[in-house]
Amino acid sequence: MIDDDSLARDGFKIERTPKGAAPAPRPAPAPGRSDPYVETFNALQFLAPAGGVFEVRALGDRTASGYFDADHLEQAAKAIEALDAAGTYSGIYVTLNPVNPALLSRRSNRIETRLGLKEATTADADIIRRLWFPVDIDPARPSGIGSSDAEHAAALEVAGNVAGFLSEFFGFPAPVRGDSGNGGHLLYRIDLPNDDESRSLIERCLKGLGAAFDRSPTEDRPGVEIDQTPFNAARIWKLYGTVARKGDNTSERPHRRARIIEAPEVIEVVPRETLERLAALAPEEEPRQAPRPGSGGSGPDLDEWLREHGASLPPYHAKSRSGCRSFYIFDVCPWDPSHRDRSAFMGQFNHGPLFAGCKHNGCSGNGWPELRALVEPKRPKAATPHKEARASAPAPEATVKESAPNLEELYDVSRSGLITIRFARLAALIHKEFCTISFNDVLYVYQDGVYSADKGRVAARIKEILEAIGYEGAISVVRREVIGYLLAEDPQSKYPFNNQPWHLPVKNGVVRVNPGAGQIDLLPHSPKYRFSYQLPVTYDSAADSAFIRQVLEQWVEPEDAQYLLQVPVVAILQAWGRVQKQLYLFEGAHDGGKTTYCEFLYGFFGPGGYSQVDLLRLSEDRFALADLEHKLANIHDEMRSVALRSVGQVKNLTGGLHHRIERKHENAYHAILPAVHVFTCNKPPKIKEVDDDAFWSRFVYVSFPNQFPRDDGWKDTLFTEGNYSAFLNLALETVIAAMQDRSALKRMSADEVKQRWTEAADETIKFVWMHFDRDAAATVPKDDVYTAYLRHCQENGISPRAKNVLSSDLARMGIAGTRPRGGMSRIQSYAGIRWKGSSPVGQGGQGILNLIAREEKKVQSTDPICTNKVDNNPDHSDRDDSSNPSEQEGELAAWLEGLRLPRNFTVASHRHNPARATGRCSAGRCTMPPVWEDEHGNWPLCEQHYRLIQRKRSLAGVQI
Repeated sequence: MIDDDSLARDGFKIERTPKGAAPAPRPAPAPGRSDPYVETFNALQFLAPAGGVFEVRALGDRTASGYFDADHLEQAAKAIEALDAAGTYSGIYVTLNPVNPALLSRRSNRIETRLGLKEATTADADIIRRLWFPVDIDPARPSGIGSSDAEHAAALEVAGNVAGFLSEFFGFPAPVRGDSGNGGHLLYRIDLPNDDESRSLIERCLKGLGAAFDRSPTEDRPGVEIDQTPFNAARIWKLYGTVARKGDNTSERPHRRARIIEAPEVIEVVPRETLERLAALAPEEEPRQAPRPGSGGSGPDLDEWLREHGASLPPYHAKSRSGCRSFYIFDVCPWDPSHRDRSAFMGQFNHGPLFAGCKHNGCSGNGWPELRALVEPKRPKAATPHKEARASAPAPEATVKESAPNLEELYDVSRSGLITIRFARLAALIHKEFCTISFNDVLYVYQDGVYSADKGRVAARIKEILEAIGYEGAISVVRREVIGYLLAEDPQSKYPFNNQPWHLPVKNGVVRVNPGAGQIDLLPHSPKYRFSYQLPVTYDSAADSAFIRQVLEQWVEPEDAQYLLQVPVVAILQAWGRVQKQLYLFEGAHDGGKTTYCEFLYGFFGPGGYSQVDLLRLSEDRFALADLEHKLANIHDEMRSVALRSVGQVKNLTGGLHHRIERKHENAYHAILPAVHVFTCNKPPKIKEVDDDAFWSRFVYVSFPNQFPRDDGWKDTLFTEGNYSAFLNLALETVIAAMQDRSALKRMSADEVKQRWTEAADETIKFVWMHFDRDAAATVPKDDVYTAYLRHCQENGISPRAKNVLSSDLARMGIAGTRPRGGMSRIQSYAGIRWKGSSPVGQGGQGILNLIAREEKKVQSTDPICTNKVDNNPDHSDRDDSSNPSEQEGELAAWLEGLRLPRNFTVASHRHNPARATGRCSAGRCTMPPVWEDEHGNWPLCEQHYRLIQRKRSLAGVQI
């Protein structure tokens, strides 16, 4: 430790710390303003680069930050004064070196007090040039608290000692001397480029001062340390005039205002050569050694070394120097014999490091290694104590995973064991591991074939590395600096993701499609593709698609099954930049398969591959598009039936792929949104702009007309890896076909969509559309129609209309009442309609199938379908008293014929065979699996049709 007494004995001039603040370097503006404001303004005057830009940053529970130019110092001082008066930040800081002027646009001449986690601050790469060499002298104390008065005074005392030492010993000019509130500051003006050499030079200078002046606390004297970290170019510095608020403000450790102690009238620049001479004092970098017996420290012992090699050196004389185990002055410089003014020296600090040097500029760069080289030129490097210590000492890398063998390059270790992180090298390692991309001030990382916004993985990796090397400093500081480096590394000005036509990322690689040849290849994942999505589906060209085709045709009419397959096709084509202008609306009652289909799509696109934004939000919320970024699909099940006031946003969304993304409190930018849009509903929303053909032409409207019994095990059968692979194969086949011929992609006309949509938006129209086909020669009994209508209302949560009101609605649709003669009586009926599929059990409606199934339930119910009596309804004034057996048999035969069964078909000889694994139900176009067959294994029937035919024949009074 070098102190006042030792410096004075050597004839050095000691500058004592004045008790009051020295005059400001320039006149303060705005007379009458508060002293803190004046102090802050004065500090900004000499710290702010002339004509340049600097950042103000406040640290606490949240970070505040703003950028100012030299023309707005008063505005900066006012903003800082207000920030400091709030008392919510532990400290307010300023960048010492000039910042890239472009960064002014981040927060131009203002301070953002609630800085977002993704918003960047100044990184080392943002610094134009180094203008200051900062020396921060802190008392040794626990972290997170202020200094006591004794510790504070001791730090200021050592700051004066350092200034005297540098001035007399190395010829440094007078510094700006400051009080940080907890310790001492020295600021020396320099002029160096912002490069690795300058960084290393400043780092070695600080290490040299630390080796000379660091001291451990004793019972009667506080410990003091030279901060080893302010060597990075973007280092922030406590701003004078503001309060340092570490820990609570107590009488033992009070909060103090940082201040300028003294500033020279002319601030001179320290030459690089002078810095090089100081840097030569830095101890050799090596892990700590076990102390030699009797040496009281680590490293080689100077006196022992001199006994062996001293005879080869010029004459030297011992000097007493506090803090040094040994110290010697040469009569003649060992490097230049012309230096005979006793300017050369050598010594060893109490804690082990050795140093040597000469005050003359011509000897800059000469230090202990160069002194050893003079007398040990032929000594093999492996034989030096330094190298032996490195080989025998446990390196920090020993605790690091084998996957990171070069972690020792990420830090430096001082003689005292202090670890200093090399931020740039750590950032380079993180970049290499995660292939990071910086876009719109957001850091994206690559993992398992996909890029995504970093949400803690980088921070976790930084923490893992720091723990592995034994770093005990503030991890948050390292994290902030490293992420700052990564964000500043080649930031992308244009949207960088998913610009790889004919390539599709899947679970087991990247599918490459050659549309001309119809060829598909599978490539390995690679960050070069920059995909921000991935289908969690295994590509398997041999996957059998027969089952998945059958399922699609069960859900909808066979001619509409292609639309279900086109959803992933449109997504893939749009991801490749080929706009399709197609949205899908799937409509149908509960248990019709819509939700199961959506869940199947969720599994196909994967958790990160789809969003769930409804049509109303897309049309009215400008922030909704942000949820679509990095998604291949937007799937919203059970859309709200709220009328859409505007469809312009929907048209814009599907008219192109490049869209403006807006998020609250973030900068807007343009991104590619290839998502295909899928919506389902029981009833579609009403559209006010019904004459907008551009809107209707965007949609495909498909009905799920069937209803299926609930089967908890069905999804386990459907949602398998093989079925997803088969679905992908079908989609890729259609993709290739569509790229070769656009007509391969099936489309609906605007008129067809408009008709289906508007009719389905009206419940009566929807009911008729779901259950009936128009047929001028057909009639359907009113009782059957009303019973089916009541059931429709119950299933969809609708209040049913009275029968006479329903008849009026149907009449307006051109479905008039009639009383065709049936035998001896007339039956109240509706003319011009027939059950879908020529029967009550067609593909579209459930008709008698569902009614009979409900009648056979063995439970008490108040369900209107089960309890409503239609024969006394005022709308049906004539009772149906028909009981003519031949007429009933004729109706039964016609009904069976409508099911595409023989007119005399019977189930009397059918047997139950649930193990039947092939075929399909013989009734109409039913696709349910058969479980009944006759004695020859023919005429298979599903459970529902078997029971329906039994019931129908029983009601007709004929043999089952």
